[in-house]
Amino acid sequence: MDTSPSDVARLLRLLAVRVLAFALLAGVTGETLLTVLCALAGICFFLLVPVASAVDRRPD
Repeated sequence: MDTSPSDVARLLRLLAVRVLAFALLAGVTGETLLTVLCALAGICFFLLVPVASAVDRRPD
Protein backbone atom coordinates (compact mmCIF):
# COMPACT_ATOMS: atom_id res chain seq x y z
CA MET A 1 0.00 0.00 0.00
CA ASP A 2 1.55 3.26 -1.15
CA THR A 3 0.28 6.31 0.73
CA SER A 4 1.92 9.65 0.19
CA PRO A 5 2.45 12.02 3.10
CA SER A 6 -0.06 14.47 1.64
CA ASP A 7 -2.77 11.79 1.68
CA VAL A 8 -2.04 10.99 5.31
CA ALA A 9 -2.03 14.68 6.24
CA ARG A 10 -5.34 15.23 4.46
CA LEU A 11 -6.87 12.25 6.27
CA LEU A 12 -5.63 13.47 9.66
CA ARG A 13 -6.99 16.97 9.03
CA LEU A 14 -10.36 15.57 7.99
CA LEU A 15 -10.52 13.31 11.03
CA ALA A 16 -9.50 16.17 13.35
CA VAL A 17 -12.21 18.46 12.00
CA ARG A 18 -14.86 15.77 12.38
CA VAL A 19 -13.80 14.91 15.92
CA LEU A 20 -13.78 18.58 16.92
CA ALA A 21 -17.24 19.03 15.39
CA PHE A 22 -18.44 16.04 17.39
CA ALA A 23 -16.89 17.61 20.52
CA LEU A 24 -18.87 20.77 19.85
CA LEU A 25 -22.05 18.75 19.46
CA ALA A 26 -21.33 16.83 22.66
CA GLY A 27 -20.66 20.09 24.47
CA VAL A 28 -23.98 21.54 23.41
CA THR A 29 -25.81 18.46 24.66
CA GLY A 30 -24.05 18.60 28.03
CA GLU A 31 -21.78 15.57 27.83
CA THR A 32 -18.76 17.09 29.57
CA LEU A 33 -16.41 14.09 29.64
CA LEU A 34 -17.12 13.18 26.02
CA THR A 35 -16.53 16.81 25.00
CA VAL A 36 -13.15 16.94 26.70
CA LEU A 37 -12.03 13.59 25.27
CA CYS A 38 -13.09 14.48 21.72
CA ALA A 39 -11.50 17.92 21.92
CA LEU A 40 -8.20 16.43 23.11
CA ALA A 41 -8.32 13.80 20.37
CA GLY A 42 -8.99 16.43 17.71
CA ILE A 43 -6.12 18.59 18.92
CA CYS A 44 -3.80 15.57 18.92
CA PHE A 45 -4.76 14.77 15.34
CA PHE A 46 -3.89 18.34 14.33
CA LEU A 47 -0.55 18.03 16.09
CA LEU A 48 0.24 14.84 14.17
CA VAL A 49 -0.27 16.48 10.76
CA PRO A 50 3.11 17.06 9.12
CA VAL A 51 3.81 20.65 8.14
CA ALA A 52 5.52 21.26 4.81
CA SER A 53 8.13 23.96 4.94
CA ALA A 54 8.19 26.87 2.50
CA VAL A 55 11.32 25.41 0.88
CA ASP A 56 9.44 22.24 -0.03
CA ARG A 57 6.66 24.22 -1.75
CA ARG A 58 8.95 26.60 -3.67
CA PRO A 59 9.09 25.88 -7.40
CA ASP A 60 12.54 25.31 -8.91
